[in-house]
Amino acid sequence: MTAIDPGTGEETQIRRWSPSRAKPKLFCPNANGARNWPTTAFDPASYILYVPLVETCADYSWTPRSAAQIADRRRRHSFRPKARPDGDGNSAALKAINLATGKVLWIHRQRAPLVSSLLATGGGLVFVGALDRFFSAYDAASGKLLWQTQLNAAPNSSPVTYMSRAKQLWRW
Repeated sequence: MTAIDPGTGEETQIRRWSPSRAKPKLFCPNANGARNWPTTAFDPASYILYVPLVETCADYSWTPRSAAQIADRRRRHSFRPKARPDGDGNSAALKAINLATGKVLWIHRQRAPLVSSLLATGGGLVFVGALDRFFSAYDAASGKLLWQTQLNAAPNSSPVTYMSRAKQLWRW
């Protein structure tokens, strides 16, 4: 939609992007894609922003419903996740962006989606968790994977960091 009339509630839509019963439309990124709920991390000393990205698409289609199906809360729209047509088989990326220049400093791509928020430390590390249950630490300057461990469940929470007695602490 490009607009909603506040008086009537009428929607203005771009028809070429509207779903159709006849043919699903491919959307890239999909509803879970691009920059979603996991938070970015910022290092004020280097002025670098670390961004978790999901790079997947979806076939989007529409199904007509009867009044009984609507009352039964049956879904009208369908999103079927798909790989990017121009992709390399990976569905996630961790990007480091210099905010002073706008330049992407490094990108780490992987198959498993990133599901946790990021944590950048004063010691030059970036931590993140993925759907494959790996919890990983990267070198903040180069993007090199320094350490990882596989957990019993996906680490999909948001960490917090704070200073106490001149020492940076963190909790996941």
